[in-house]
Amino acid sequence: MSKRNERTYSDRPDRTYVERREEKSGGNVGLSLIVGGLVVAVGVLVWALYDGADVADSPVGDDVDVSVEGVADSTGTAAEDADDSVGNAAEDTAEAAADQNDN
Repeated sequence: MSKRNERTYSDRPDRTYVERREEKSGGNVGLSLIVGGLVVAVGVLVWALYDGADVADSPVGDDVDVSVEGVADSTGTAAEDADDSVGNAAEDTAEAAADQNDN
């Protein structure tokens, strides 16, 4: 937004001067956006820290029972399968090396 000031004067009857000044304002739009963004960020942090996670209202004394069944069986089976795969790979490698030495 600009504001224009004009002043007319003359020092003699045959000369007239017009002095124009233009004053500009509103050059701090970028700074205003940065400050506004910081205010919003602080507001979100305050909300998250003080109001968003209200643990005091949660029920106290509720028991949570977690049971995991069948994990030991599947882990044991996976370990046995991995052992078999490693053994088979070792045998295949030994056979390939023997075949290459024969040729």
